[in-house]
Amino acid sequence: MGSARVLLRPLAPSRRALAWTDASTASRVSSTRFGVPVEPEVVAAVEATAVQLADLRHHVEFATPVFDWEEFLVAERVFWIQFSTDCVETLSALSGIEPSPTTLEASNWNAYQAGLKLTARDMSRALAIQNATSRTMGEFFTRYDVLVTPTTNSTALPLGFLDHNDPTIDAQRWCDLFHE
Repeated sequence: MGSARVLLRPLAPSRRALAWTDASTASRVSSTRFGVPVEPEVVAAVEATAVQLADLRHHVEFATPVFDWEEFLVAERVFWIQFSTDCVETLSALSGIEPSPTTLEASNWNAYQAGLKLTARDMSRALAIQNATSRTMGEFFTRYDVLVTPTTNSTALPLGFLDHNDPTIDAQRWCDLFHE
């Protein structure tokens, strides 16, 4: 697969690349979030962005890069759980307060506990998935300059939808709530 850390020299300075507004600029627009249903209002916003790009003389195509979304989520969960654990340990070291169910919200405590159980094999698998996904996206960007997608699949979630202190939500479920 090659090194995950090789960066190729840009063909042109970023300043010049960002100034391109001719028909050679290719924008690929996707009104889906990699197989996750998207609310019509969000789709309409992406489509309105595509119209604006076309008005700026971008070549616009509707398509989605292809990679294994479920596998990508496996890696994302591992990275998020490890990041949460690192944050808790760093804040504990800085504050002198030991992590516990009484000092952390339930979601943070559950993520911290899950992070303590992660193995090198878990991280290695997540890094391999990240590498494969990055290569897929890198190949995509050899043909297109811009990818426009919904940031989320819904408009703003109702207040209280994500209850950080719900002890029944484990770290995996917490991550999944953001992708439903």
